[in-house]
Amino acid sequence: MAINGCLTLAWLEEDDPSRGFFRVRPAAVISATPQAYVHGGEYGEDGFLRVVPDKNEMSTFKLRMRTLGKLCLIDLREHPRENDKIRQNKNYALGSDRNPFMIYSDVIRELPQGLVCEVVGQGRKPLAMNTVFVSGDGALTGPYQFDGAAFKPCEGCARTPDADCAARLLELDDAQGSHVQLLVATIDNIDALQLSPISAFVPERAHPQHAAEPVPEPGPAPTAEPAPAAAAEPAADAAQKPIPYALKALKAQMGLNPRRGRSLSEVVDEQWRMRKQEELGQSVPPLAGSEPVESPAEHALNAVAAAWEFQGARAPLLKGLIAQDELVRRLFEVWTPQERSAPTDARLIELEADRLRLITEIDGLTRRSRDMKAEVLRELERTGEADAEALRNSLVLLQQQIDQRQARLDELAAQQHALEAGIAQELGRPLTERVAEQLVAERMSELLRAEPRAVEPEPEPRADEPADGKPSCRALLAPDELIDRLSLGLRAHGWQFKRDAVVHMLTVLALDRPLIATDFAGQDDAWLGEALSDALGDDGLKLRARLNGPASAPDASGRALYSVLSHPDGEPVSAAGLDAGFIVRLKAELCVPAMAAELPAIDPASYAALAAGELSDTASARLRALAARLGEFGAQVPHGAFCDCARYIAAAAPRLSGGEDMALDYAFASRILPAVLVAASDELIRALPEIFSGMSECLATMRVPLPVDR
Repeated sequence: MAINGCLTLAWLEEDDPSRGFFRVRPAAVISATPQAYVHGGEYGEDGFLRVVPDKNEMSTFKLRMRTLGKLCLIDLREHPRENDKIRQNKNYALGSDRNPFMIYSDVIRELPQGLVCEVVGQGRKPLAMNTVFVSGDGALTGPYQFDGAAFKPCEGCARTPDADCAARLLELDDAQGSHVQLLVATIDNIDALQLSPISAFVPERAHPQHAAEPVPEPGPAPTAEPAPAAAAEPAADAAQKPIPYALKALKAQMGLNPRRGRSLSEVVDEQWRMRKQEELGQSVPPLAGSEPVESPAEHALNAVAAAWEFQGARAPLLKGLIAQDELVRRLFEVWTPQERSAPTDARLIELEADRLRLITEIDGLTRRSRDMKAEVLRELERTGEADAEALRNSLVLLQQQIDQRQARLDELAAQQHALEAGIAQELGRPLTERVAEQLVAERMSELLRAEPRAVEPEPEPRADEPADGKPSCRALLAPDELIDRLSLGLRAHGWQFKRDAVVHMLTVLALDRPLIATDFAGQDDAWLGEALSDALGDDGLKLRARLNGPASAPDASGRALYSVLSHPDGEPVSAAGLDAGFIVRLKAELCVPAMAAELPAIDPASYAALAAGELSDTASARLRALAARLGEFGAQVPHGAFCDCARYIAAAAPRLSGGEDMALDYAFASRILPAVLVAASDELIRALPEIFSGMSECLATMRVPLPVDR
């Protein structure tokens, strides 16, 4: 709820006494039926408004705010519009103030005596006000004046039942969270309520006995008493008086025409001469001096100005002036805010703005330093967590290897026990029985050699069994287990890929499509092939060839690994070479490799489960829209690449962290965009950042220096 056009009771606090910062928090709306103010976040999280000094009380702002107490009034009855007195706090946007709104101090008024009283229980002390009512036995008794030790009854102290004043009771919480109960006086017309004017506030001086003296009203100017009749001057003085003469007649006697038009210089010269003649004709008293008379005020001002020119004399001068109590009191009476000059006000406002700006900059620098320290600590924690995670993964791999070795040892021990038992059994039989069996066996072999027969052909081993006739051991894994196995296997070889990148590579292999590695250094493509081969138990995933140079395009079907050297290290690659499979960028964090365990090959059914999925209508529409957008610039999307993208999105979307949006991004970045870049026009190159806006993988692929032949 807003407080515009209302008279509001508010909590006042000085949150920074060293700088004189004040703020208010609305508590209740004063009306015929007062109600508590409900904070809905319109003035920030804590509901406080920063109080800024009005231009008319720059010198008395802090003193007046500190005399208001914990409660004050916000008088916006004459300001119903939203931005009349409440404005946005610019320092909040700069991060130097925690209050997003500010309010001018000319609407912060003193609480009138008796308008609001605090209600306390028997034996309790008030928290917010000194004028209180005491509750007990179903009634309120008061008002009382609390002087810090005891309650003194005020004029009109009476007992009122609780039912008669229930509508005027307010349950509030102050800025510190303490519960306060207030009683509002009965108000018939809120607009007629008069508040004490701000201009009546005069700060107290150090000596109150002089400040308390009433200033005498200026009376009528005293009537000058008639001067006593001057004594008759002697005859000699009368002879010295100037003789009056007629100027026009004198000019006529000199031959000048008094009616002739005169110039400006003649008029000025005549006036000057007349003045000089009048001065020369005046009688000079005997005691008069020839020096000009200087008033005491001018003499004092000249002395102060002369003393102020010396830096060392300024402090004693100010102390001497302040010691004159009557002078200071008269200065406060005469020097009012309305009589100050506009340049002085502007300079004061400018200085205050500079002071607040410097304070906010200091606060901002302090907060920025604290944030940087926290960021460094978080970075150290993240680095430590990554190292700990790598060590934990290495421990898991080592534990798996230990378990496998222990199982192999148990198996060999069982075979040893079986052989020892067989040998013991053979040694326990009689020698004659063993010799007889051996003779019978030799005789049977002779008879069989003597009777030839057709030799039956041995059955050919199945595709999923080795040629030695032993059954093949293939692992049937769920999709998540398959992802975890590849992630651990790559980490064992020193590759720490993100889970989304592992899902991308496995989805491509599950779709029976080759991977084309790029953006790598040295022989990293061969190392990646070794890691994939060991992790998935498939020797076909080792690096087959690099597509740079005269090499032909790879086979577009079957799980395999190819690579492309980045420009300018490699020769240009044709569009057919890049259109054969999915691009994978070798951007992974390096970790400490561990001894990789020998794992069985993956059952084809595991890949089939990973490739299963259904393309949603939304993803299908977005895929067609992007292809059509490329077609507007003359870029033709290959049919095979479009179908591969549809199958990829359906299979990878459920397992990528970004869902269908990330699957669409990976599909275009790795399958369609590299081939499009080969034959893209300059107009399409300039439009690609706008087409793939928000698709991070596509934008990253455009930054990879692919050796394309354009």
